[in-house]
Amino acid sequence: MFEKIEIIRRLLGTLVVAIGSLGCTLQLYRFSRGKTRPVPIITLVIIGSTALVTGLQFVFPEVLTALRRNREALLAGEW
Repeated sequence: MFEKIEIIRRLLGTLVVAIGSLGCTLQLYRFSRGKTRPVPIITLVIIGSTALVTGLQFVFPEVLTALRRNREALLAGEW
């Protein structure tokens, strides 16, 4: 149990560092070109949430099975 918590903490830490580095790089690139535009927050949230779910499927395999499409359920009208 504690091993999974440690893996999640490391995964989240890596994700925070990666997003922070990307944000700093984007800001430096914009200032070097002399143009400033707002930070694409929605894009960063989508990329971050995708990375989080992708990372969690390796720690908790049941996440992958919960998100997998079920043909019988779809044909029965369930979303």
